Amino acid sequence: MRYKNKRRLARITRKARQFQGKVRRWLLDKFKKDFIRRRLAQRDGECQQCGKCCALVYRCPFLVKDGDKQVCRIYEFRPAQCRHFPIDKRDLKEVGIVCGYSFIRKDEQ
Repeated sequence: MRYKNKRRLARITRKARQFQGKVRRWLLDKFKKDFIRRRLAQRDGECQQCGKCCALVYRCPFLVKDGDKQVCRIYEFRPAQCRHFPIDKRDLKEVGIVCGYSFIRKDEQ
């Protein structure tokens, strides 16, 4: 029984962190546009269309499977919060997988 409770607690903790990250990104998008611009300038790579970031806390209703990739049905019109993901390394940790994006330090530019 203890093992089951530990797994449940770990799942709840992970979801709480994901929710906190979602709120953080929303607030940054609304109130800290310059911060986002600076962080995105340090972002390198491209989306691998795995769909993991679209299923944080809840699965996006616009995400559909197309072969082995996940495709956004509103990609051209998606919200800024989606366009800007990931803003920094914290967001990559939240997804918990190897992502197509990485971040370079300022001194490497």
